[in-house]
Amino acid sequence: MFFWADCHFLFWKAWVNGNPARIYKAFDVFKAVVVPSGHSTVVFRFELPFLAITIISSHVMFWLTLAVCILNSAKYRNGF
Repeated sequence: MFFWADCHFLFWKAWVNGNPARIYKAFDVFKAVVVPSGHSTVVFRFELPFLAITIISSHVMFWLTLAVCILNSAKYRNGF
């Protein structure tokens, strides 16, 4: 068992030697994974499933807001 003294949270993923591994709660707040004896590589990664959607929608809203500001600026400059 490999114990990592970092907060256990829903969106953590773990890999042991390149294979997905189940994350267990250790002492009700930390993370732990089962590793085979000998040398092993353990990778923890925090993956939010909605992060890509949030980033894309933020960029879309930024560019739409910028376009509206530019169009309104041009409209007022032309005396409409």
